[in-house]
Formats: sequence, structure tokens, C-alpha cells
Amino acid sequence: MLTPMNHREIEYNVKKFWDAEKIIEKNIADVFVGWSNGTEKNAAINLMNWLEDTQKEVFQEDLLLDYGADCLRLYLMFEKTPEPNDTWLDTWEECNLEGCYKFLGRFRRMILVADYANGLGLFQSLDVIRMKKKACVLQRSVMQHLAKGNTMPNRHNAIAVIMEGMNELQKEMRIGELVTSMHSHEIAMAVPHAQKQMETERGTQEPPRNIELDELLKNLLLLLAPFAPVLTEQLWQQLFNNDSSIFRSGWKEQYAEADMMKLPVQVNAKTKKVLDVSVKATREEIEEKAKQEISLLLQEKEYNVIYVPKKIINFVII
Repeated sequence: MLTPMNHREIEYNVKKFWDAEKIIEKNIADVFVGWSNGTEKNAAINLMNWLEDTQKEVFQEDLLLDYGADCLRLYLMFEKTPEPNDTWLDTWEECNLEGCYKFLGRFRRMILVADYANGLGLFQSLDVIRMKKKACVLQRSVMQHLAKGNTMPNRHNAIAVIMEGMNELQKEMRIGELVTSMHSHEIAMAVPHAQKQMETERGTQEPPRNIELDELLKNLLLLLAPFAPVLTEQLWQQLFNNDSSIFRSGWKEQYAEADMMKLPVQVNAKTKKVLDVSVKATREEIEEKAKQEISLLLQEKEYNVIYVPKKIINFVII
């Protein structure tokens, strides 16, 4: 069943595996080797080299023990780079470290719970194909941010895309509901003879797995692997019994278009709402939906509408 994340145990086991497979820090960049866009690929590989060099300078032993290498690596992507040799309280934001650590815990929980539920045949009716497309869109968005240059805002935006995408996928897979049901299952199993009764009711035949969901979980692990290599390697080995490292697999470049897009709604060039609309929506449909969302701001006013396809819709009060 689901247990709390123990980063020290995970790092110990992964280090043993990497030593056996002769995986070193530089191999993390191998996930980008097959990417066809040269500008994006080179930017991503250069970022991996920067992470390797920077963490040697700024990672401190007490922080590694408390949070683990993955959390600190994610922090380097998401926040301002700490100063070498400074007391960690002076240069690391503790609340942001906690946030990165909690995100890794939620990601681990999502992967483990989804895999467990899939083994029970609970995902047969889930629209996994659409979720796989969303994962492809996340992948492309991350690479586009990295290609803009190795600056804190670009690194931050790349990780923000992943975090936001993971939260959306977690809701679509109903991970919270599944965790609750798993806890109820544990309580039921504590009742004498409950396991035998449940096995009798369920029968001996194993429920079918959704193979597409297995592929989705692999894609999500690969997506986070360059930024949290230890945790993703451990989950890769635990769930999919692979003989080789996750960094021998590499990102599979797929051109998937998003079904939905976010469109800012502005009044006098100031954003008031952000719409979720279909990428196929017409200007008239978008304008009508936007007017409904900001109707109070437009009451009894004359205005002109500026629409930039897939960018913004701006109501300019006359």
C-alpha cells in the first residue's frame, strides 16, 4: 500500500542501481538526445550541465539529508540560485523547499496510486488518449521555455508548466478519491476473514489493465526525470521492472496539439479573467463567453474589442 516518501532510502537504492549500471550525472542529459529541434535540445543539455555544476557548488550536506537531491535540484529550477558557501537560511527559502518536497510527494503518490488502481481494472473507461496528448503538450511547452535561455524566469516557467499539468492530470485520474478508497480498503482488510470474503466476491480472474495508462505513467516519469532523476528512476524500476535506467529511454518527441487553450480576457489592457476555450472556437464564440464572464465590468458601457487569435481578447472602454 501507499507509504510516506523516504528520500534517503530512495537515494540509497537508486545509487546502488546507478553504480551497477554505470550511470553518472552526465547521463541525465541523455533523455534529450533524440529530440529533433536542435535549438531546444542544445538548450536542455546545456541546462543539465549547468545544474550539475551548480549543485556541486551550492548543495549542502544538511540540506541533502533533510530534503534530498531531487528537491534541491527542483529548487534550482524553480527559484533564485543560492549563493555558494552561504548559510542555507540566508540563501535558501525554506517555505519554497517545503513546496518542492511536497510536489515530489504528490507526484509519487499520483504515479503509485494510478498504477495500483490500474491493476484493479479501474481505468478502463478513462480517456487516457486525451491525457497522453496533454502530456505531449506539456513536454513541448517545457522545451520551448528552456530554449528561451537559461534564466531563472525561463527555468521557473518550465517547472510551473509541469506542476500545473500534473495537478490537472491528478484531478482527471481522481487520485484523491482513489487514495480515500485505498484507506477504506486497508481498514476492511483489518477485519478478520475480510480478505477471504473479498477474494471470493472478486473471483480469481485478474482485471484487465489499461495499457494506454501504463504508457501515460511512463511518459510522466520521463517528463520529470531530468529534474528529479532519483525519484523517477526508483519509480521506473519499481513499477515497470526495467533492466535499464530511465535515462537510457529518452524523451519521445510527439507533435500533439492541445484540445483546449487558456485565453486572457482584458479590460483596458488589464487581465480580469482567463478563459478555458477550445482551440477550434470561433472569435464570435470566444467573445460571447468573455462578455458573460466580465458582464458587470461592461454594463452600460461602450467598447471596442481587440482579439488576437490564441493570445488575448481585450475590451477597450470608449
